[in-house]
Amino acid sequence: MSASPGKIRSLQALRGVAVLMVVLTHIAAPFGTETHYLHGQRVVGWLQYPTQGGVDLFFVISGVIITITTWRTFGAPGSVRRFAYRRVTRIYPLYLLVTAAVLIVWLHRHDLVNSHSPYPTRVLQSFLILPQRGDPLVATGWTLVYELYFYFVFGLALLLPRRRLGWVMAAWLAITALIHFAFTPTSNAWLGMLGNLVVVEFVFGVAIGWLVMRGVMAAPRVLAAIGVAAFAGGVAALAARGSAEFPSIWFELFVTGLAMTAIVYGAIGLEVRRGARSPRSLVFVGDASYSVYLIHVAVLGVIGLGLEHVVGHTLPVHVIALFVLAAAAVAAGLLLYRLVEEPLLGAFHTRLFNTPLAAPREPQAKGWRADPEAAI
Repeated sequence: MSASPGKIRSLQALRGVAVLMVVLTHIAAPFGTETHYLHGQRVVGWLQYPTQGGVDLFFVISGVIITITTWRTFGAPGSVRRFAYRRVTRIYPLYLLVTAAVLIVWLHRHDLVNSHSPYPTRVLQSFLILPQRGDPLVATGWTLVYELYFYFVFGLALLLPRRRLGWVMAAWLAITALIHFAFTPTSNAWLGMLGNLVVVEFVFGVAIGWLVMRGVMAAPRVLAAIGVAAFAGGVAALAARGSAEFPSIWFELFVTGLAMTAIVYGAIGLEVRRGARSPRSLVFVGDASYSVYLIHVAVLGVIGLGLEHVVGHTLPVHVIALFVLAAAAVAAGLLLYRLVEEPLLGAFHTRLFNTPLAAPREPQAKGWRADPEAAI
């Protein structure tokens, strides 16, 4: 759904930033489009360092949005059913369509789908969004496994009074840590998911949502600046190592993850407390970020194939090709959003298809809200 006055536009804008980071990662990374399809020296390889945090930013934002949009529904009759319905219909319809399209390509040319992965792609797990060792047919779909896992845990929390949310999150983290230290590294995809500490970033987002809905938004400008500085420091550390891979899960969580948490918290505070406005274009990209996220790898591959035999070694042509790749990937996602995702959401989230929910027990706080369609 499109952002409108009264919604937290900064969250949508940050989702736009996150998806642009992910797109640029898949162009600039060692296995990315530039290396795979374009000739000559790499031009944007350096972008792999600052764009690695896109997924971490998405996870933090998801925690914020899910907390804010369910704030009034904890313990209410039908809240879990409605939450599950909206999450499933938000994730699966568009994902299944894109996965089916990629499957057709994969059946004809295995080498064009996830060729960099050392493990085979599992079709059933790909469609159901279940853990697997290799990448799913839609390569970015691996993050949706963790999104759905978060939704499951949060759905359990909705059965309880809201004051129990912190205890549920703490228990989840304790169980995750236990599995992590007892069983990982592991070749079992399910254990790998259950023991992956990256879910801490969802809890960071839940904490932000809790603070925001309690009206606690202290020093947003300072915290946003600290977040940007911490993220820049993390990027510098990765560049110094010469690898865009996080050196450890602890680096990802407590450097990149906490930096993103400070940035998100600061951005919300700047909007709500100080009236800061986000660029409309970036908000629109944020609205369409799920479509861009799902389709961009396929678009980069198709355009890359087309450019492979026509782009020479000259630098100007190489740079133009990179702009074409990035623009086409984002434009395809925006088009998919307008033509497919919006109609699907409209169909599934009308009264005809939606599930009822008991009346809220308290008024909406402070006259603003987050877009319930924003989390992916």
